[in-house]
Amino acid sequence: MTVSRPASFRSFRQSENVKFPKFRELGVVLCSSSSTFKPCKTMTECLITDEDGVAVGSCELDDVFRLLANARRRKIVAVLDSIDANWIERDRLLVDLASTDDSMDATEVRNALHHVHLPMLEDLELIEYDRQSETIRYYQCELLSSVLAAIDLR
Repeated sequence: MTVSRPASFRSFRQSENVKFPKFRELGVVLCSSSSTFKPCKTMTECLITDEDGVAVGSCELDDVFRLLANARRRKIVAVLDSIDANWIERDRLLVDLASTDDSMDATEVRNALHHVHLPMLEDLELIEYDRQSETIRYYQCELLSSVLAAIDLR
């Protein structure tokens, strides 16, 4: 039995350069062949760069969505993405988070940040967390920034 596809169905190959609706407003396409979004290596992978533009890793679209699936982590990433410098002290991050979230006390937020959220960001190579000086160095990922902008958190 042969199943025919509707005329509107596109294969993955045919849809590589399609702009997603919310991204269209930003002029972003999730593909390396687009001149508007150069940091991407493939349609689902993007470079993570330091302040000098040197690649320190790469992030995949699935990782970005998994990272942003948690509301508190979205706020953390939004704060990190909005800082002028590429680093922030952990206590400053906690103050910024506390101003936007009253649902947990400071100790719970600090513990969740230390044991859950920062390690996940480190695993994805988006940050380096120096536990001794309690500073967080944030690396830029254009894909992550674009997704944040698309969901209006930045």
